Amino acid sequence: MKCSSCGYDNDIGSIFCGNCGKKIEVMKYRCPCCGNEIGKEDLFCGNCGYDLSKKENYLESRVNNKSQQNNKTQPSDILKSLINLDKNKKRIIGIVLIAIVVIGIVCKLLYKETDSLDNYDNLYYEESEYKKFFENNYNEAIAQDFDVDQRIKYLKKDYKEIDDDIDDKQYHLDDSHENLEIYVSKDGNINKIKVDKNKKDQDCDREYYYDNYGDLFYTHVYNEEHEYEMYYYNGDTLIKYTKDNDSYDYKKIPENKWGYFTLEEGKDLYELYHNDYDEDNDEYSYNDEDNFSSTDYILLNSDSRYIDKSELLSLSQWQLRLARNEIYARYGYTFEDEELQKYFLNKSWYEEDSSINKDTWSDDSLNEYEKANRDLIVSYEEEMGYR
Repeated sequence: MKCSSCGYDNDIGSIFCGNCGKKIEVMKYRCPCCGNEIGKEDLFCGNCGYDLSKKENYLESRVNNKSQQNNKTQPSDILKSLINLDKNKKRIIGIVLIAIVVIGIVCKLLYKETDSLDNYDNLYYEESEYKKFFENNYNEAIAQDFDVDQRIKYLKKDYKEIDDDIDDKQYHLDDSHENLEIYVSKDGNINKIKVDKNKKDQDCDREYYYDNYGDLFYTHVYNEEHEYEMYYYNGDTLIKYTKDNDSYDYKKIPENKWGYFTLEEGKDLYELYHNDYDEDNDEYSYNDEDNFSSTDYILLNSDSRYIDKSELLSLSQWQLRLARNEIYARYGYTFEDEELQKYFLNKSWYEEDSSINKDTWSDDSLNEYEKANRDLIVSYEEEMGYR
């Protein structure tokens, strides 16, 4: 067996060359017809009988360990494949991460994310109560079915009127309570309470505004850095939230601390202090008749003309209630509601008739103007969600 490298003639069966030490390549011959192994000197294939006498028909197939190894997948090839696979994966992961970042930026621009409860310290109330409030708030607002923008317009007007009257010194300021300023009207109504940040160990001052029913309708929260939040309520429903320059109506209000906190604290404070003040208490009454006329009507001559809806647009919930009931008060109607009765007793034109009350009254006493005007007011109150 000749060595293919040095040509040395080795003994049959040798694996390595006795001259150069290299592994001897074993030459094998196969039938070009069937592929069966044949001898070098064979004239015919022992398997298929193919004529091997023609030299050009020989198919020499050299098979050696080296060539077999070369044909096998080497560990280095596997490693390279794995490296390439990792590169592909990294490339894919990189593309996915870039896409996520881009989507996040776009979402940030399209919808500005604001608060979450995690952003606040000292919630004071149970966190579950906050979550429950915001879960139910949307459905409650939908159920009320009113024009939010129009409602907000009048709530803004109402709280600005309160502040204007405070500036004109038409309110008594009771600052005898720690961390509180309570503004009381001539009629003994609390219309504003200002709370210092130290109360309940909070980091913001709060201002609460109430209508003459005692219903909280607006709160203002702010800190020393001039950051502020404003909340507008319709009853116990939060209908608009403003933080700095961003505003959200009830459809998009994010879960936050102050939306629920101010509602609860505002109601609690009013409940705690509203019985402390009475319009008959000289300490909280006013003698300035120029500021408080006892002869005025909410809607003048509503018994002798048809009022227009436009006249109702600027009236608060409390004023609408008074306008509706002054139609009955002109007849001396005695009201069961103490708040209404006190109000009309303060009017010079009102002459109470105890025989005219809920049990004896008949709408037949109203003329056509009064019936039409009453119905218009009721319709508008329903439209605004007051009834």
